[in-house]
Amino acid sequence: MAKTARNKKSRKKSAKKPAAKRKTKATKSKAAKGKARVAAKTKKKAAKKRTRKPKPQSIGERLSGAVKAVVDTFADAEALRRKMEPRGSDATE
Repeated sequence: MAKTARNKKSRKKSAKKPAAKRKTKATKSKAAKGKARVAAKTKKKAAKKRTRKPKPQSIGERLSGAVKAVVDTFADAEALRRKMEPRGSDATE
């Protein structure tokens, strides 16, 4: 019987509080704040977009590219030789 008397007293005390003194502002509990922090830390990062690989070159494309490189090298060498050679000289090596 002692337990029931205590419970009644505690109920009466909480019931006697005036409404003005009760908290009206809703606040997050500590557990909810902790969960929000953990969620923010463990948030998944966006996946990076994969770069598309260029289409592999065929044998013909590779050969034509190599031939163009060689021809361009010779053309550039010839242009440089003409630029460096003094005017009016016929001496070629």
